[in-house]
Amino acid sequence: MKLIFDTDMIGDDILSLICTAGIEDVELLGVTCYGRRVPPAERAEIAAMVLYELGNTHTKVFSGAEKPILREPRIGCTGCDIPIFKFRDFMREKENWSSIHLSYLNSRTAAQFIFETCEQYPGEITLLCTGPLTTIASAILEFPRITESIKNIVIMGGTRRRQGNVSPVAESNIFSDPEAAAIVFSRCNCISMVGLDVTMKTLIEYSDDLFLDLAKQNPIIHELVKGIITSCQAMQVQRGRGTKMPLHDPLALLVVVYPELVKTRPCKVLIETKGEFTTGMTVCIDQGAEKNAPVLVAEEVDSEKAVSLFLKAINRK
Repeated sequence: MKLIFDTDMIGDDILSLICTAGIEDVELLGVTCYGRRVPPAERAEIAAMVLYELGNTHTKVFSGAEKPILREPRIGCTGCDIPIFKFRDFMREKENWSSIHLSYLNSRTAAQFIFETCEQYPGEITLLCTGPLTTIASAILEFPRITESIKNIVIMGGTRRRQGNVSPVAESNIFSDPEAAAIVFSRCNCISMVGLDVTMKTLIEYSDDLFLDLAKQNPIIHELVKGIITSCQAMQVQRGRGTKMPLHDPLALLVVVYPELVKTRPCKVLIETKGEFTTGMTVCIDQGAEKNAPVLVAEEVDSEKAVSLFLKAINRK
């Protein structure tokens, strides 16, 4: 399965990237990185660092968009900054990191890469999107016919039945750039939406026993994983949402490979861009049994199996 990973490379995005190394069916062609308070070039560098430590020397990384199409950028989640920046600083101290980093870079823009890769492999490319949809929307605006060659777009974002996590109705990725989301959802007919409805049911709590294989194989990546999960758990406690971390982005990756993990409902999805109190809301209009509905919205998940597959992938069993 040929995959392009479009991400803002925050905590659970990094967990997803690590998991790609433990799923044999995934051929990761490239990683495109959205930036906010941290520029996209630095997010791309962090992606390269993770790939390098995973032993992946063939996947290229690209700087994507750094601000929404029309709005001012949001800060985004800062809960995992400490372990991520600790890992970044450690990697930058490597004597030959500058030359290693250059080997991952490419002169093309993220939009060019996405378009040219989809043209090279028409009907074969799946886009996994786990951040704001700005880079994908930019590619569609610049290269409109790209929508004809994409196989599937799996989006971690939105919510069908549950309250949002940045407002009573909006999920963070969609809320960060609703205009970009509106472009993607209105112009693409091959979308699977994995929203808060299901990701908040797929939870994990860190323990050393769960990550023994990863700790033995790669202590550096294990330390990063441990830091991300425990930091996220602390944020959940602070927000009064329990003691476990939701596997938002890793679940979206797993749905790419194991679509049977979720039960979906065919929908037309509209994005609210003008509401005074409802900006970023994903309005899911049930299409009944219509086979050609533009969006398959996840509504139920086999959480136990999803967590098991996540642990298998991240431990590279």
